[in-house]
Amino acid sequence: MAITRLNNNSISSISALPSGVDVGKVGQLVQTKVTDQSTSSSDSYFDITGFTFNFTPSATTSNVYLNCSISTAVDNHSTHETAIVMKLVRDSTDLQEVVLHSNYGNWIQSNYAFNFYDTAISTTSQVTYKFQAKRILGGQTIKFNSGYSTATNFQATFLSALEILN
Repeated sequence: MAITRLNNNSISSISALPSGVDVGKVGQLVQTKVTDQSTSSSDSYFDITGFTFNFTPSATTSNVYLNCSISTAVDNHSTHETAIVMKLVRDSTDLQEVVLHSNYGNWIQSNYAFNFYDTAISTTSQVTYKFQAKRILGGQTIKFNSGYSTATNFQATFLSALEILN
């Protein structure tokens, strides 16, 4: 196994990082497990049931790292192509939009890893993060926390927000 060296020292002998290397400290971690199941055939953005959480930064200079595992599914009944477009919103600001998956004539179920580093908070007031989604390309339903058979393929989504102090 290789040893990583900084300033020609092994990791075990370094008591401080070289000047100019800025690392944040963790201020807080907020986590939630979402088990609410929902389905939609909407072609317009809607708030996904349960995919909303509040976060209060402790400093105006804080950043927030969002790490989420999102359970999704697309039901096409072998006749259409369907895709889920999902976006992350902070209060009323759109942060990131992503197409989760698309297929033609198949059932797709996945746990999607979603990561975002929010650097534009600048407040110590509570902010609300939420996920919205819509169906594109026609097709059947999009599902969250639900598999092909709700009774046998129950899923869960995990949402985490990690405050990085600067």
